[in-house]
Amino acid sequence: MKAVKRVLAWATSACAMTTLMVVPWAPKPSLAAAPDFSITELRWWNWFPSDPWQSIQFTVPDQDTTISAYGGELRRYDIHVAKMFEVTRYLCQRNIARRTLKGFDWHYEAANGNVDMGRFKITCRLAREIITAYGLGHIEQTEINLPFDENGQFMIANDRPIIGVKKPAIPVLNITSSKVATWMSYVQTFQPASDPWKHLLVENSFPTDEVLSKIKDKTEVPIAILNHL
Repeated sequence: MKAVKRVLAWATSACAMTTLMVVPWAPKPSLAAAPDFSITELRWWNWFPSDPWQSIQFTVPDQDTTISAYGGELRRYDIHVAKMFEVTRYLCQRNIARRTLKGFDWHYEAANGNVDMGRFKITCRLAREIITAYGLGHIEQTEINLPFDENGQFMIANDRPIIGVKKPAIPVLNITSSKVATWMSYVQTFQPASDPWKHLLVENSFPTDEVLSKIKDKTEVPIAILNHL
């Protein structure tokens, strides 16, 4: 009888140990384990298929890109920059036959296009280097809008452009554990490209105030009316 009690006690203890062993461990939030984040639009323009720098418009709904992305250290801004590298690497691989392709010129906008975050130029080579350094995690389906077909021809119907939609499965950067701080440090050094035309827009803006100050009393302004719009 004592032997039976010992066996039962051992079995009860083993079950308790087994229960403790299967308790799941909750990992620290990271980009690789994060759910999909919201994107207003990601559009690949491809105005000139032979252009070595392809233009992409990247618009997100976030009003504040400095807030935590998923409750951890990574900010929304860090996630957005990572997405640029992920998509660049994917598109560079898909267009490997085009030897003229150098990289992608990203036009990054926040607040649904109301805040200009700058232009970021990412070469295919730099994208490959980043992927090699951080590795790849899970796959996310990323929606890409494009106004051209597989042959690089713009899609038009009834004299109007058509915007096609593709949803390729693109792996995300494996930014986990110690790589989080490294990635955030790198993002700080990854600055937007300067716009060579920006100063001209400011310096050569129309002098509205000066013109209005010289208008006195009633002034007749000629208006051109088009017969056909």
